[in-house]
Amino acid sequence: MNFKTTLSAALFVVFTTPAFAGFFDGNELHKKCSPDFREFALGYMAGITDKSIIDHSAFYAAWQATVDTNATTEARNKLQRNMSRASLAMGKFCMPDSVRLSQVLDVFCKYVSNNPESRHLNGAELFSKAMRAAWPCPVIE
Repeated sequence: MNFKTTLSAALFVVFTTPAFAGFFDGNELHKKCSPDFREFALGYMAGITDKSIIDHSAFYAAWQATVDTNATTEARNKLQRNMSRASLAMGKFCMPDSVRLSQVLDVFCKYVSNNPESRHLNGAELFSKAMRAAWPCPVIE
């Protein structure tokens, strides 16, 4: 095989392979909300909840590292407002500490069941939407 043929084949594979959009979409996860798949669904919710908490913790740690302790109160308040908006944009939710995993699953399954028009979205995106609907964070104005 010559170089042009190899390059053409490689480019064909790269440009015709769909982008990775997550392991499960809402249609697949809606099926997993049935009692027959409860253990699977609980495991999925545990993993995605832990990952979301880690992501948001890293976001806030990075933010706090950039806060200038010598900045004016006005500058710190502006930064806090911008970070509040940014956290909402990345799917931040404010889940109470007392929430149980089974409750997270119930909230997710209810959201997916009540929003069939969104089931084509990937599971992570649906998870964020469901958690934000149930436990939104206050917006700092």
